[in-house]
Amino acid sequence: EWKTVAEIAESAHSGWNFIDVASNEYIRFIRYDGPWNGYCQIAELEYHGIVVDSLDETCDVTVRVLSPPPHPSQGASHGPSTVLASSTLHSILNYSKESTSEITSISPKWGSSLGGTTLTIQGSNLISTEDVIVNGYRCTNLTVVSASTITCITSRRTRLSPLSIVATSADGSQSVSRPTVVFRYLDRWSLINTWQNDEPPVEGDSVVIPPDQVVLMDVTPPRLKLLLVQGQLVFDRKDLELHAEYIWVQGGLLEVGTEEEPFTHQATITLYGDRWNSVAIPRLGSKCLVASNGMDYSTHSNGEGTLVPRFRLGTIDIHGIPRRRTWTKVATTVTSGSSTIELSE
Repeated sequence: EWKTVAEIAESAHSGWNFIDVASNEYIRFIRYDGPWNGYCQIAELEYHGIVVDSLDETCDVTVRVLSPPPHPSQGASHGPSTVLASSTLHSILNYSKESTSEITSISPKWGSSLGGTTLTIQGSNLISTEDVIVNGYRCTNLTVVSASTITCITSRRTRLSPLSIVATSADGSQSVSRPTVVFRYLDRWSLINTWQNDEPPVEGDSVVIPPDQVVLMDVTPPRLKLLLVQGQLVFDRKDLELHAEYIWVQGGLLEVGTEEEPFTHQATITLYGDRWNSVAIPRLGSKCLVASNGMDYSTHSNGEGTLVPRFRLGTIDIHGIPRRRTWTKVATTVTSGSSTIELSE
């Protein structure tokens, strides 16, 4: 006999919804019934509870995915739902920080997509590391220096890959790391092998800098249609110009100097277009310089009020020569026709 223990409110939104189950009894099975006059698609479920038994015995947990019943418009359903997938956990898993390898830093943070960059990876419990994968590519010449330090050499990148650093130990266990510990491929705009198929951008092209790449803009590029920065675009320390109709920093970084090392040269960014003849990008506009969250963080996919990690925020970071103060205060009133002004300092 099934009993209702929770209901999903009409205010449910895309992204994670948290539902409190009000029951004084142990719940062994949970079944979800969708609305009779519509549908609600569930992509992922997580159950959070409390420990009710500390015995060391095995407690089997079975999760089944059943085919949904037909829509009520197709008539009543008389047969059982088909089991699409089933999985049972037969053992107790114990996790301990002392037994887990962790990567806390990587140096340098970028290198050429041609490979050959020597990485120094630091962390804890790395002594039994046998393999290191960076952004989907295996590092070569792996050397375990100590339990806290390993070194390896990056491989050549042949495709776009998500940012990740994984060290695998002899027992098959894998390391953990914070999302801010990443390595990106840095390539100069002027080098022909920076670009796919060795075809550098020409006037009117649209350019995409993917999440796992850093491009050092060491020359003034031709006028572009769209510049989409999902990785990082860094101005070299020289006089440079950037011309485009749209510049969209989507979860990436556009850097012209830093607070620690300001840009001391001339940087010019010019946008082209007008409100009547230019095509507007939905929700962004035309002739725009825009910073937005990464494409995997939006109110559409994650719901209103989604907390976006700092490393997935679009950032436009511009630091020029510190300006000296261009004003001061007068010490006394200055009357018409005065030939002198007394300053307060």
